[in-house]
Amino acid sequence: MNILDEIIKKGDLVFDVGCNTGGKSDIYIKLGASVVGFEPQPQCIKKILEKFKDHKNFKLEPIGLGSSKGVGIIYESNAHTISSMSVEFINTTKDERFKDYSWVRKFEIAVDTLDHMIEKHGIPAFIKIDVEGYEYEVLSGLHTPIDTISIEFTPELCGKAIKCIEYLDELNHNKTLFNYGCREEAVFTFDKWVDKYDIIKFLESIDDYAVEFGDVYIKKL
Repeated sequence: MNILDEIIKKGDLVFDVGCNTGGKSDIYIKLGASVVGFEPQPQCIKKILEKFKDHKNFKLEPIGLGSSKGVGIIYESNAHTISSMSVEFINTTKDERFKDYSWVRKFEIAVDTLDHMIEKHGIPAFIKIDVEGYEYEVLSGLHTPIDTISIEFTPELCGKAIKCIEYLDELNHNKTLFNYGCREEAVFTFDKWVDKYDIIKFLESIDDYAVEFGDVYIKKL
């Protein structure tokens, strides 16, 4: 079964954290979901507002998310898809994976938490988090168990992904299953969802720092 067909049902609320120009949000809406998108980059916000101007099932929060409410710094890349609030992400990917790109400026953005956004919009059935190495900080602002969450994975930051896995498993009282979507493939890597130890072992085995990436899916039982 297609990953999103398994996860998203008609009428679901979805949080698209790091929605960029809205490509994934558009897919979620077509699957029948209502979407709240989170994106702080002005160039992306302009495109998002144009794309969804006639969509009643999309709301934009033009902010970043983190562990607490306040102000953060985002480092803007000449490729808007890899702009990031994580200095660690930039430093660990610029020498190989993104050696042909640069981070050209930095600026302040408003930051809030997933907890506050849940208070405002409701509890989502699915949260997609794709924020270029800042996933753990985003999850640190969440204290409500969620049915399914995905986080972007790059092997250079495997330790951060494991921190996310441990955090969510504890939040779910150790009743959690995991799967993986390689790159932009439409189906899961594993036929059956696996436990925490198996997904960590799998992620630690990935050592391709040039082209390998994907998404870890975390499902609450």
